[in-house]
Amino acid sequence: MDWKIDYLKEDGIVHTKMSGIVTWDENKKMGEEIFSFARSRDAHRFLLEHPQIEHRLSFLQIDDLPKLLKEVGLGAEDKLAVLACSSAPCSKKLKFFENVSRLALLQVRHFTDFEQAVTWLKSD
Repeated sequence: MDWKIDYLKEDGIVHTKMSGIVTWDENKKMGEEIFSFARSRDAHRFLLEHPQIEHRLSFLQIDDLPKLLKEVGLGAEDKLAVLACSSAPCSKKLKFFENVSRLALLQVRHFTDFEQAVTWLKSD
């Protein structure tokens, strides 16, 4: 899995474009890098973009993602928009991720449209 982190200063959003196969270890490594980058800019809005993603995460691992996100720095004051494919298998996993994140009191949403994701991130 590869990723590139940018800062959309005008919107205060840390934007990460991902490609390749998503695995647990790479997810953790990427999360640590993103949150370190964000904290150096006092940023609390995150957009993860991976339009053609291949998840190698099981539903049990997805259930543990909110815990991992908290460990690497995501807090209740942060917002995370995941911009990804709308294919059925991917969408089901991302909807599950959104639900378990809400149960963990994290602001996480799945989007298939860039503008909708940015609008949500910029809202209070």
